[in-house]
Amino acid sequence: MILFAIDVHTTCVATDFFVAIGGGNVKEQNQASMEENILFFHKVIKERSPNAWHLATFFSDGIDPSADLQVLAPKDSELPLRDLLSKLHRRGGMPLQSVVYRNHRIENLAGSTDPERIHATISEIARRIQKGDRLFLYVTTHGQAGKKGNPQNTTIACWKNQSISVQQWSEWLSEIPKDVPVIQIMTQCYAGGFANTIFTELEERNEIAEHSRIGFFAQQFDLQAAGCRPDIEHDEEFSSYFWGALYGKSRNGEPIENVDFDNDGTVCFDEAYTYAVIAGETIDVPLRTSDIFLKQFSSIPNHTPTRERFRRRAPFRADESTETSKPRGPAEADEGSLSARGAGLVEMSGSIDVLTASCEPLAKHRIVQLCRNVGVSATDTIESLEEAYRSHLVSNRPGGGATRTPGRSGSGRRELLEEIGKNWPELADSSTWQESPLLSQDRQKEIYQEITKLSSFENFERRRQEREAWIRKSNQQELKTVQFRRLYECLESLVLERNLSEVATPALVLKYRKIRDLEISSLARP
Repeated sequence: MILFAIDVHTTCVATDFFVAIGGGNVKEQNQASMEENILFFHKVIKERSPNAWHLATFFSDGIDPSADLQVLAPKDSELPLRDLLSKLHRRGGMPLQSVVYRNHRIENLAGSTDPERIHATISEIARRIQKGDRLFLYVTTHGQAGKKGNPQNTTIACWKNQSISVQQWSEWLSEIPKDVPVIQIMTQCYAGGFANTIFTELEERNEIAEHSRIGFFAQQFDLQAAGCRPDIEHDEEFSSYFWGALYGKSRNGEPIENVDFDNDGTVCFDEAYTYAVIAGETIDVPLRTSDIFLKQFSSIPNHTPTRERFRRRAPFRADESTETSKPRGPAEADEGSLSARGAGLVEMSGSIDVLTASCEPLAKHRIVQLCRNVGVSATDTIESLEEAYRSHLVSNRPGGGATRTPGRSGSGRRELLEEIGKNWPELADSSTWQESPLLSQDRQKEIYQEITKLSSFENFERRRQEREAWIRKSNQQELKTVQFRRLYECLESLVLERNLSEVATPALVLKYRKIRDLEISSLARP
């Protein structure tokens, strides 16, 4: 086994260790976008990490030369008839571009994404890493939800349908010396479960581990994430935004500017996270370790947690919950009555700009930009924001202004197939049309032109365009819903941070500050 595929600077200076884990659990779920994520990550580290570093990468089947990666088959513009028929013979009349498989192109691998192999590498790092070093863990795979009895215990999908749970991952990270920072960037579905690695016990989550751990996660523990695709043209995916902000270019080479929000000459991790939150055109609702910490150890009076409210797709109403401050864990028991200290708690109400007046500039920037994204002003109130979200929900309901889903029966697909069958019966046969000699390249354009003259073609094409327009509008509406939630999550964390010192012990407040210090660090050391 290759422990460190790329081994740079084996001197005694402080060193960064990077472990990258990518790919699917089987070849049918091993999409090209994950390969591209790993290749982009390698580029970022090589060109933007000025420190001594080591890198170990695990991807799908490792060094096995067999075809394991799913990519889109090249689309041939010279075959318009085949393209049209593939839409007609697929229910819904939607195009289905075929996929093919090839071997991945990631070199110098440490191996496949076998849990035992990955654990062995982390254990070896634990033996080699020293105070002053850092460990980075980047995951771009699939993920599975936690089981009903322990939903936070989500998993990383590994090759041959193996997996790594949050519980296992936490045990592995406990081998790393307590004074060595561990920084996680995770993009898999249900990635937020891994934010719980800061706790000593996954289910109760009352005590913080002594180890130094943070992370930036693409999605909440109970939601699927975006980004697993057989094509690489679309790079709308959390880590593409995150690494792109650090690199100055997106995965596909588009310039990314003005993300050094404090103008200190360095893009820190929290600035990269901020860019992903405000610019990410995905279904993701990202989170950080500090957000999980605040949700567990701070409190907002008369407030239903954002996650619960958005699960019901309803706006906030303070009178529906009476959550109050409470002691959390044995470490707080000797501090006296925390509820008495919580008399000055800030509520999630009133003017947004008043709430953000004394917060960190980066937190304010996130909120201001997200307000713009959803069409409200940062000078508005929380109550106005709630009304805007309520109006957004109403407009997306049937009869509330939203475009109705185009029905299959109205697609014009069957009518067009019937008319094609009258002229070219073999092309209307769903079981044999692909074998027809009429699909020869020298006849395709001629027959396609004849089909476009059929009376039913115009209706089919019009309905197809209507459906594509509906999909675009639906995606935009879903993105706006997601941006509303991102905004609420940011506001919630802001208020929870304001209240932390009122309900938590000084020891917990200090732990929170250490987490935040790591989150605002960067690839470049001070």
